[in-house]
Amino acid sequence: MYRLLLQSTAVSQAMGRWANFVGEFDEVFGYSYLGDVFLRNPSSGQCAVLFTVNPEIVPLGMNSITAFIESFLAHPETKRLILKEEKVVEIETRLGSLDDGEIFIPVPFPFMGGDSSVASYKKGNFFTYVELVGGWQDIEPSRAVGT
Repeated sequence: MYRLLLQSTAVSQAMGRWANFVGEFDEVFGYSYLGDVFLRNPSSGQCAVLFTVNPEIVPLGMNSITAFIESFLAHPETKRLILKEEKVVEIETRLGSLDDGEIFIPVPFPFMGGDSSVASYKKGNFFTYVELVGGWQDIEPSRAVGT
């Protein structure tokens, strides 16, 4: 239902368009199979979730990735409402398991008229998805990364 990166990466390197939007949460350490992003503030250790559709960053009361995994990702409400485990299982049954770097993407996106039904999903690259969905929602590219 989610993937953790082997090594955390700077937002400016991995998903530069979002660098200004995420502010101090400028380290990516994982993502959900449906494209939400797990971030960390490297100074404080505080974790947050970036919801990529209807963009919103939600800081959480966890100051370590371990606490994020054990308290947030393991929580039944997180599994149901954010990771959408039941839906992901249905999609995975239909499309097969994801490879590293892949997520399930609704085609077309809901904000472009799609319905997000299980049948609408396809596999796609996570970082490409994040860049595209940010652009389609007018997330301004960061000037700091040469865009």
